Amino acid sequence: MAPGADGGKAVQPPPPGSASDTGHLITPEIAALFPGGEFSEHMQVRDYELDQFNVVNNAVYSSYFQHGRHEALAALGHDVDTYNRDGTPLALSQLNIAFRAPLRSRDKFRVTVSVSKVTAARLVLNQRILRQVPEGGEELSASAEATVVFLDSRYSASRVPKTVARLFQALAEMQAAEP
Repeated sequence: MAPGADGGKAVQPPPPGSASDTGHLITPEIAALFPGGEFSEHMQVRDYELDQFNVVNNAVYSSYFQHGRHEALAALGHDVDTYNRDGTPLALSQLNIAFRAPLRSRDKFRVTVSVSKVTAARLVLNQRILRQVPEGGEELSASAEATVVFLDSRYSASRVPKTVARLFQALAEMQAAEP
């Protein structure tokens, strides 16, 4: 295993065709929910999320990103509440947001989630908020990099469970394989 940029050990993909190859973890159902390794959740701006300038308040974007992450985990069968009940809650250790274009009242958009990196102690996720434009396309409203950690009973960061690491590594490989 090669060291990760954060000091943890990066989870390296096994050689294709090996007994530990992660490709078998991506079922047809998961592939349908994560086309090209990316999950999408459709949402709409609500009026109470607006600030005095009549655009979505910048603090609300973190809630949109959180909702997208939680829905992606649930789609994988890894509900956040289940981890909490099992004594290995998830925590967001870092969220870096780049704002591009504002969202306004009743805008429809989607939040995307894809895996950037899996280390022994962290899941690094790339996220985007894409606003639907009247012409039929999408406009990037914001992008983010979210670092998620698992916690132990003392609320200290712990290792990513092996089954979770393998699944998220398979999603990262799925995205990397996209042209």
